[in-house]
This record gives sequence, structure tokens and C-alpha cells, in this order.
Amino acid sequence: MLGKSCKTPIRYMGGKSRATKTLFSFFPNTAITEYREPFLGGGSMAIEFTRKYPNTPVWVNDKYYNLYCFWKILQESPERLMEQLLSVKSTANNPSTARKLFLDSKERLVLPMTSEFDIAWRWWVCNKCSFSGLGESSGFSEQASVSNFSEKNIRALVSYGKHIKNWKITNLDYSDLLTNDPSVLVYLDPPYAKVGKDGKSFLYGKNGDLHKSFDHDSFAKNILSHSSPMLISYDNNELIRSMYKNFSHKTFSLTYTLHSSKNYREDEKNRKELVLYNYDL
Repeated sequence: MLGKSCKTPIRYMGGKSRATKTLFSFFPNTAITEYREPFLGGGSMAIEFTRKYPNTPVWVNDKYYNLYCFWKILQESPERLMEQLLSVKSTANNPSTARKLFLDSKERLVLPMTSEFDIAWRWWVCNKCSFSGLGESSGFSEQASVSNFSEKNIRALVSYGKHIKNWKITNLDYSDLLTNDPSVLVYLDPPYAKVGKDGKSFLYGKNGDLHKSFDHDSFAKNILSHSSPMLISYDNNELIRSMYKNFSHKTFSLTYTLHSSKNYREDEKNRKELVLYNYDL
């Protein structure tokens, strides 16, 4: 069983591990027969939902294929995943050998791979040993490899695998999970419209490709054309709020555990997360 402090088995930019309690306070009071999350990312919300409602079906999805492979293998073969990672950990037990493993995994992840299992374990290595969890899009961090690429974290994966054993996990476009069913709650955490002071930082996918290619206008049109209960977390700016005039909105303060800017702690004093929802609380 997962402890209450276990939010996610990975490090993920924009993850909501510190916001689950706040976001759950925005859930509708009506009965929920199914929970869907089209942008799974670090999975903190879906993990918490299953903890609270273990008998309610969960459908999670992410278009980032390497991330999808990790979650799918974690669900299907958590023991095998653990054993593989313990094996490579035994040969990479100092910063020098961990760096070598990271660089080798990063190199292989950009090559064609047929094995979802190989992608899964190598992606996790990169995630745990990189700056800010950016994986194959970032460089090696000795500090991260020491604190995160640990035997304890590897062994914990089995508990996560059991926790998510009944999830439906897909690698589709987010739009495939949208519905008009009034009893299905869809929680959406899309890429931010603006990241960084210049609004031009890209964090998701390989070298930010999924972030750069994300069409926020089409996303809004898709959302507004469906009527199921939807909860959306976004970056707080006037442009986004104006695109969802029929949605209620509120903001809350959110501190991320991962960040890519040396000025982040100072900048976060004025940072707010935007919450949009199309139902009555």
C-alpha cells in the first residue's frame, strides 16, 4: 500500500504533487462514475484519486510516448522493472558510473526502440538522474543521481504498480478522452501557455516538442464543445481566462518541487495557478 506521502514515482516539471488537496477541493459534489486524465504527467492527481476512490474506474493518458511506456510497464510488470533497475543500479553506484548509465540511456532513448520495457527503465534512469527531472532533454546531475536514483526509490515502484493495476493507460491525443457524459470527471493539466519570464520556455516531451507544438486555441475549442464535468489547471494569465469565459475560475498559490530557473524562488512569490471548472461546487 502507498503511504499518504507517496504522490508520484517520478520527477516531473509542472507536476501537481503539492496541489492535490487544493485541486480535490474543486471537485464537483455530484457522483463520479469515472475519472479521466488526458495529460497524466507525474500522475499525482490520478494516484490520489485511486487512493480516495479505489473502486471508481480511472482512464489516464499521455501523448509523450516514453512517459507512457514507463507508466504502462510500471502497471504491467512492476517487479520486473524493479529487478532491472536494481541490476543496473548495482553497476552504477557512484557518480561516475551513474553518469555513464545516464548518458547511455539518454543516447538510446533517441534511437528507434521496439521494447516498451527498455524505454521504461531507461527513461526512469534519465528522469531520476537529470536536472529538474527533464530526462533526455537535460543533462546529468550528480546531486539528483545520489538523492533520487536510490535503491529505496527503485523498490517503491512495486507498490506503485499495484496501486495503479486497474487503470486504463493509453497513448492517445487528449481529445480522445473528452466526453459528454455528465457523470465522468475529466481533469486536464495541459502544457502552460507561457513558461518563464520570456514566455518561451518549453518543458514537455523530447526537447520540449510536445510543449512547442501544443495548440491552445484548438484545445479551448475542443473543451468548449464538450459538456462533461471538467476541471482544468493552467497558468494564470488574462489570455487563458478570456478563452474560457463560460467557466468559473479561481487561483491559488503553488510551489513546484522542480524548477529550471535560478530565480525561481523569488519569482514564485507572485505565481498563481489558475483553476477552471464548468460545474457548480
